[in-house]
Amino acid sequence: MKTRNRMDLIIDDICTYFKIEKESVIAKTNKQDVAIVRNYIYYILHYNYNFSVSQIAKRFDRCRREIHYRVSELKYRIEYFPFNKQEYQDIVKFINTKKEVN
Repeated sequence: MKTRNRMDLIIDDICTYFKIEKESVIAKTNKQDVAIVRNYIYYILHYNYNFSVSQIAKRFDRCRREIHYRVSELKYRIEYFPFNKQEYQDIVKFINTKKEVN
């Protein structure tokens, strides 16, 4: 499977989990609810699926520094805030469940 298609499938799954439109996540909006979803997408793509910061930045039309900052920020939050850790685990479980169905 091509990298782009695989990345898009993961993005679609996370958007489905949060019940949010993919276009709003890709767009350069700074609404807090969209930004949080986008940060989870960056983090999961990078740590769970080994996409490079450069690949993620290219897909979202962002600079690598922004992606790196957002991934690092969420990594800290997952480590120290139980809500974020639980949310992350729930998203990963949801994605894995979708994979099993397909």
